[in-house]
Amino acid sequence: MTGSEGELAIDGTIGRPKEADVFRFDWKGGVAEVACQTNGFTTLDPVVSVYDSGETLVGYARATRIGRERTAVKMNLPAGLYYVAVTGSDDVGEVATYHLDVATTSGNIAPPLRSSRSLVLKGTQSETGVQLSWSELPNSKSYTLEKSADAVNYQAIATTEVPRFGANVDPSHLVVYRVRADAPDHLASAPLLISAAAPAVTHLQAFGSSPRCITVEWGDVLRDRGYRIERSQDDGPFAAIGTAVENACGYRDTNVAPGTKYAYRVATVNSPTQETYSESVAAMSGVGDLVATLQADGTVALTWKAGYSKARFLIERAVGGPESFVPVGAVSGDVRRFVDRKAVAGEEPRYRVVALENVTDLPEVKKGTIDRVRLPGWLQNEDFFALRITGQINIERAGKRHFYLTSDDGSRLFLDGALVVNNDERHPERTVSGTVELAAGLHEFEVQYFQSEGDKKLALLWAGMGVTYSEVPREILSSLQYHLYKGHWPRLPFDRSCAISDVVRVKTPANAPASKTFFATPAQNIQ
Repeated sequence: MTGSEGELAIDGTIGRPKEADVFRFDWKGGVAEVACQTNGFTTLDPVVSVYDSGETLVGYARATRIGRERTAVKMNLPAGLYYVAVTGSDDVGEVATYHLDVATTSGNIAPPLRSSRSLVLKGTQSETGVQLSWSELPNSKSYTLEKSADAVNYQAIATTEVPRFGANVDPSHLVVYRVRADAPDHLASAPLLISAAAPAVTHLQAFGSSPRCITVEWGDVLRDRGYRIERSQDDGPFAAIGTAVENACGYRDTNVAPGTKYAYRVATVNSPTQETYSESVAAMSGVGDLVATLQADGTVALTWKAGYSKARFLIERAVGGPESFVPVGAVSGDVRRFVDRKAVAGEEPRYRVVALENVTDLPEVKKGTIDRVRLPGWLQNEDFFALRITGQINIERAGKRHFYLTSDDGSRLFLDGALVVNNDERHPERTVSGTVELAAGLHEFEVQYFQSEGDKKLALLWAGMGVTYSEVPREILSSLQYHLYKGHWPRLPFDRSCAISDVVRVKTPANAPASKTFFATPAQNIQ
């Protein structure tokens, strides 16, 4: 609906990412407010861009994650024809309905400058922001560069005698620039809306999902043009192995050898000549040639092949559904054999081997003994540190246990090398739980924790098998040691490389001849 003064009120829908709706309005002159409103149950962070009839940007506003339901810009527009474009501020999930208003308002706002066709501002992305350049005018002795967040209110940032300038801009941030010439007619360029290069990806992880596949994942960044995945082996040079489209957050490398170590990194592609590299991350493919053999004495012997000696192998067995794997033993990285002495005749156990390796090399600041999972008193006034508490936990009765890890900031719990509770990242005090089935006896135990600044907390509780919700008692913990590290981190700094083998099955029929041996075959459709 259009009003007598050129006002506009209309409902619209962004149905696909990167879609833009464009509307025309005939303004009668004066201060206008262009506002876009969504509801609070949407993924659309609206952006409005206002152009005059010559396609010059005269107003710009984008929603933020705080107060994202509405964004608006006020402009003092001369009478004429204008266009307003509505888009999303990100590229992923930007779909929703919205309401757009163009209405008269008041305010002491300067009208837009008339832009000159002879003074053209251009920009390219650089490593530190953007590189700006413009056409040189014969009558101008200097140029003033201005920036704006809304293409209405400008601030001078530099005066230069040369027609170029390098501006520092935070990665992925959008800024509006214009340049004004120190000439008799004070020419001004048309505004230029440009973003800095997308940053390197964060939270890069690699996981060996099978002996023939490693899955690489990362946190997506804004305004990338895609990603290139690179791989290294045996500390050799990195080489490109594939690409991912913009807004992707993962890649599956299916061209790996079983039982092999690799390193990965991801390049964020901003342009054909500008890229930003992530840190590298270590990875392993699952062990190869896993075989389970029934022995004459009723035990099951497992053998495998792997090319990493610093890993630790966790052997898991299942006799029920796909989620019923429980640890039955662990061996060091130089061992390639394990004997399961608790296999039951008549069952059809399945086995898999999980390889784990610590890949973080942090200098240890302090080490000592501790009697429970709590922060030592002398750390209560400290900030910017990380802690590992290692030892053993004695389980008297086999069965399921529920563990509850409370922390501020991040924490994780590992039992027998397997991740049971993940409470990572910076956050206020919160509790995360995990459930695991444990055999009776001693189990390797590790709690990881890091503190940024401010409040701090660490506590481990449990329940199950007759135990009520309570702190894990010190009486069942043994050989506890703390390991202290200092540094500034946004998440836990203890990275682990992990890889899973194929699942293999061994049939142990009741009353089988003691001399008969059954060889395992891969279990189909079991992950």
